[in-house]
Amino acid sequence: ALPPFLFGGVRFVIGGLLLFGVARASGRRARVTATEWRHLIVVGLCTVLISNGCNVWSLQTVASSQAALLNTSSAFWIVLLGTFGSRGQRITPRVALSLLIGFSGTALILWPRPGPAGTHTAWLPEAVILIGCMGWALGTIYLRNARTTLDVLSFTGLQMFCGGIMLLIVALIRGDAAAWTWSPIGLATMAYMTLFSSCIAYTAYSWLAQHATPAQVGSYAFV
Repeated sequence: ALPPFLFGGVRFVIGGLLLFGVARASGRRARVTATEWRHLIVVGLCTVLISNGCNVWSLQTVASSQAALLNTSSAFWIVLLGTFGSRGQRITPRVALSLLIGFSGTALILWPRPGPAGTHTAWLPEAVILIGCMGWALGTIYLRNARTTLDVLSFTGLQMFCGGIMLLIVALIRGDAAAWTWSPIGLATMAYMTLFSSCIAYTAYSWLAQHATPAQVGSYAFV
């Protein structure tokens, strides 16, 4: 068994150190000032602790297919929050119509429905996923407007490291360390998530957040 918060914390800490190591090995020199640390902590808090933490907690009871559908609401929040800040962009009628359709779909997913025994499915885990989506959107817009001198590899690696440490703290408070067991499947899963989902996907997304419009960035959720 790999407890979710401990799994996420280890994954992001290792992934962050790997990315930062690659950045240094390729000749990039990172001077991390107090302002840079503030940016890193805020983005790590939003995109790792809040977003990933909310999702891994909810996925203990919510089907992965349903969680994936709920996560498409990130597109709505990214575009809405993208109207603020120094690089804010207004919402065009076409984008507004698309967001309305998407938001309506999310509302239908959360609409109370009878369970197997005549009860209604729990709404709390689904609502927590939406909180995670809002955290992801906040981190995205903050990253988009942050004035950083760090290259994308260094910034992504360090913000993942910061967020991973936060997840580890939560995991230790919950007592997840006692439930950790080693297994080949678990290690293979950890390696895959660390390399592809953390290192590659987060780096690509960080670059996109800084170089594309909020509407274009938000389209990742539908993929």
